[in-house]
Amino acid sequence: MPCLWLNHNKSQIFINVAIFDANGLVDLGGGEVDFGAGNINDHMFKALVDTGAQRTMISKAAAQKLKLRPIGKFPVLGVGGVSYHNNYLFNVGFVVGSKGSGENEYKFEAHILQDLIQGGELDLENAGFDVLLGMDVLATGSLAVEGVGTFSFSF
Repeated sequence: MPCLWLNHNKSQIFINVAIFDANGLVDLGGGEVDFGAGNINDHMFKALVDTGAQRTMISKAAAQKLKLRPIGKFPVLGVGGVSYHNNYLFNVGFVVGSKGSGENEYKFEAHILQDLIQGGELDLENAGFDVLLGMDVLATGSLAVEGVGTFSFSF
């Protein structure tokens, strides 16, 4: 089971995640997928872990960068009442690195969750992150937060 071991600031947890258009992944077999043209970095976004959120949400900027097409709208109940936001289908992945055999050699693997995420668009323009990682993703693994400023997420 892959595991991320990272630091937190004792008030917020951030993880870098990869977001892929649900229609853009091609299964190559043997656990490998092709995510199309470009670089994995084109799909990487800073995510705020939110155990109080049922669903994962993405910023309008992230949706535009990935050229995601809305599949409809969904209601969001906020302080000002109900508003309707674009809804998207996408996959979420995590990049795990390890030390290679050489002195400056590192290996990276992208682990893409199999379940499609139906996530909405939020106004995160000045939030400092592009993805709100909700329980639909977090419940696929195990999140452990340590009081010493570290956390782990196994999936």
